[in-house]
Amino acid sequence: RSQGGKEIAMTEKLLRKATADEIVREQAIARDKFRLQQHCREVQLKKGLAQAFEDGQKEGLAQGISQGISEGISQGISQGILQGISQGKEEGQKELVRNLAASGMERQQIARMAKLSLETVEAWLKG
Repeated sequence: RSQGGKEIAMTEKLLRKATADEIVREQAIARDKFRLQQHCREVQLKKGLAQAFEDGQKEGLAQGISQGISEGISQGISQGILQGISQGKEEGQKELVRNLAASGMERQQIARMAKLSLETVEAWLKG
């Protein structure tokens, strides 16, 4: 019986060791699983941040282009209006110079009346 008791004690010892080893193994697996989950979360977060950044850049670029086009059109219209007014005034002055010259007025007198240089009056009458 003492031999049987030794065998039982040895079996119990082996069983405890196997159980302890199994617990350690399960803890190691749980730890590895937790680390893997954490890593996956970090990767997903980084991907999400990168995507959000990219989307933000695209949206900002689209808004910038749209605003630039809008401002460019507005500025172009304003400049076109000013240029049109200026050209209209010049055409009116040219017509006045031609009419005064056609009525027999001297070029120097036309220049004084129209507040233009004599050279400008002569150039307009030639062209």
